[in-house]
Amino acid sequence: MTRMISKVLVLVVSLMFVLSSAAYAFTWGPNTSLLTNTTTYWPAPSLTKPGYLATVTDPTFGTKITRVSGDPGTSIPNVPGGVWGDVSRHNYPKDAAWNADQSRLVLKFNFNETGPAIPPTGMIFLDGSTYETQFARPAWATELRWHPTDPDIMVYILGNELGYWNPVTDVKTVKKVFTGITGAQFGPWEGNLSDNGQFVVIQHGTTVFAYDIVNDVKYADISATADGMTLDFATISPLGNYVVVTGTVGGNPNYTKIYTKAGVVVQTWSELWTPSHYDLTVDADGSEVAVGSSRNAPYDGLVLKRKLTDGTATALTTGGYAGHTSARNLDRNGWVFVTYPYRDAGWNPYKNELVAVKLDGSRVERIANLHAVNTESSSYWAQSQGSVSPDGLRVIYASNWDGDANPTQAFVVDYRDKVLNPIWSDGFDSNNYTAGGWTNSGTTLGTPYVYTGTHGAKFTGTNSLTKAVSTAGKGNITISYALKTLNSPTASDHFICEWWNGSSWVVANDQTGYFGWAIKTLTLPAAASNLPYFQVRFRTNMSASPYAYLDKVEITGTPLVTIWSDGFDSNNYTAGGWTNSGTTLSTAYVYEGTHGAKFTATNSLTKAVSTAGRSNITISYALKTLNSPTASDHFICEWWNGSSWVVADDQTGYFGWAIKTLTLPAAANNLTNFQVRFRTNMGSSPYAYLDRIEITGS
Repeated sequence: MTRMISKVLVLVVSLMFVLSSAAYAFTWGPNTSLLTNTTTYWPAPSLTKPGYLATVTDPTFGTKITRVSGDPGTSIPNVPGGVWGDVSRHNYPKDAAWNADQSRLVLKFNFNETGPAIPPTGMIFLDGSTYETQFARPAWATELRWHPTDPDIMVYILGNELGYWNPVTDVKTVKKVFTGITGAQFGPWEGNLSDNGQFVVIQHGTTVFAYDIVNDVKYADISATADGMTLDFATISPLGNYVVVTGTVGGNPNYTKIYTKAGVVVQTWSELWTPSHYDLTVDADGSEVAVGSSRNAPYDGLVLKRKLTDGTATALTTGGYAGHTSARNLDRNGWVFVTYPYRDAGWNPYKNELVAVKLDGSRVERIANLHAVNTESSSYWAQSQGSVSPDGLRVIYASNWDGDANPTQAFVVDYRDKVLNPIWSDGFDSNNYTAGGWTNSGTTLGTPYVYTGTHGAKFTGTNSLTKAVSTAGKGNITISYALKTLNSPTASDHFICEWWNGSSWVVANDQTGYFGWAIKTLTLPAAASNLPYFQVRFRTNMSASPYAYLDKVEITGTPLVTIWSDGFDSNNYTAGGWTNSGTTLSTAYVYEGTHGAKFTATNSLTKAVSTAGRSNITISYALKTLNSPTASDHFICEWWNGSSWVVADDQTGYFGWAIKTLTLPAAANNLTNFQVRFRTNMGSSPYAYLDRIEITGS
């Protein structure tokens, strides 16, 4: 009878997992245009710490960093009697700092670690966008967590009482008073709610249990001393299926047991390399996974993903020695955010950095240098411990900014302007090349060739597929696709992805040999930006036997935004910030608007425009030449790289009004001293009109 019950229980548990996984709708969160280099260590350039609520641009990664806590001893705005301490920061990577709609951000700690005590302020609540302080509240509960879907409430535990609390109105709503327990906590300290806010794990003493807040259901008590464990923390899994318990057993501080809510053991992870400082999230197939830093061979220092149901382990990175992981990005699926604290020799390339890691291991995005002097063995409060926003596009972290002592303050790094937006995609599920706008030569569509969806494309011999897609108005162009090769391809069998630059095909990737399904993500050079005649072509150069499958093709880019523009309609060079040498303004020289500029002989116009924090720089302008210019009469557009002028375009001869759009090389990115200059080298008779100048970037 016992064996039969056990079999039925296992069947029910398995069925619950299948149903919950099948019900989970997963869409990959977007890539960004952040640097994806996984081999190069870039030492952090000297960067002055920003003032309170001031923003600086990370000179290596182009992200914006804002300090959101003030100088020690100064008054805290909107907090009567409150002063900033020498430690003022968020809590921990697994404790969401932003609420669900990102309208508020909480700093849970503000105190003096050294020197005289300051008046207690409790938790300081900031505006989630401007970071200005709104109010403070005492830390009255044992633990508090933002509700993952309701932006107005936090979930609290105090003694044996669990409930909701609105920090704005300071009103609490009791949801449950547990009998027979005292000193209850979430974990302690590292527990979270399920992603929908329904389930939580309560710890009291050496016992933990899952609780359904919505339906008032308490699940089985689970001993936190199983296998001789000294409990570190326990938490519910993201989909609410499992109770995850971690502690120390036999000197292993990362010993982990996974239970159903009913208390049935699913997995025991006793290996020394089991991920440490992990957070829990959901993978593309609906599996719940732990992702953290391995602390022993064979994965020492790597970001490691481990499946809760069967323990399957996958290393997601190479190089570096990872610290803490945050997966609070519930609105950007498929990513975790990792703090790399170490600054000492070795462990390249990610030293003292924040990075984003994609759960399929295909991409690492490098976010910012931390400028923090700390390790996990030094002052706890100086650990950066990045905590990500729900949309996965900001991270709050702590730093003592290249000092070896306090103050340790809170900083937010923002890269919302780096999101790569879909330009075009096709998964071949229409089973029709015409519907996708493809030009096909020899490839076939079929259901066996699928990575996702219903259909994929098969290549062999010298097959090809070509698609025209405008990238006008977009920069940071990427091409991603799923690829698989079969039937013993060799080094002489090629699968090639290339793009059209307007005059020739440029190879983006040339893949040889055999491999199973893999996601290829190719970042194209700046010359692929803003091209109305952009094309992508996939082709094979294979012998008769090998073949390849292609699926899930996507082209993405970031919108080009105007950095600066001028149409001369003020009829005043000073108003436009120009340095003029000989040119004139008039209503006669107009492409659009009321005024334009006229050049002749050796006239010039120069404008300084910072491109700090921007990439994919383009210059566009309207130009017309008149009065019989010849091949020896030049209109030149050039830009300043910090040490010399670089010619972007040299126009000769006659033409009517034309729009010139010039995409500059990467050296024009992120330059505070960028300049553009227009000049002529003409005889005395020919002349040129210039109008509608715009500098854009992403």
